[in-house]
Amino acid sequence: MLAFGLVQWRDELRRRYYTRAQAVAPTKIWHQVVVYPVLGYWLWTAGIGGLSAPRGAAAWAGKALLVVLTGIWVAANVYDRRHPKLRPPAVRLAPGAATAAALGGGIGDAARGAEARLSGSAKFCMG
Repeated sequence: MLAFGLVQWRDELRRRYYTRAQAVAPTKIWHQVVVYPVLGYWLWTAGIGGLSAPRGAAAWAGKALLVVLTGIWVAANVYDRRHPKLRPPAVRLAPGAATAAALGGGIGDAARGAEARLSGSAKFCMG
């Protein structure tokens, strides 16, 4: 199970789902190396235990439910992998954006350009 977490981590980084900084964040490391392997182990043992239950009508109903729910989970996972979520578009900064941000403008000011909404004294400082 640990190997799965490490392989998935590498694949997500290679496909650029995450930046390198996001990939080495403590929460990402925690999930890939601890949470996913532990949950995978629990699900694996519960699944094997459920499928190896003794015979009887209730056992067969439980096995069928386990197989159906696992199939639904696999189908949802395949669907999500083939339909990645959209990311917000990159903000394109206009000329003078660094100056606008340094003089107290927000990201909107930086995207419109340094002179978009700056006050008279700020415009005077820019030259």
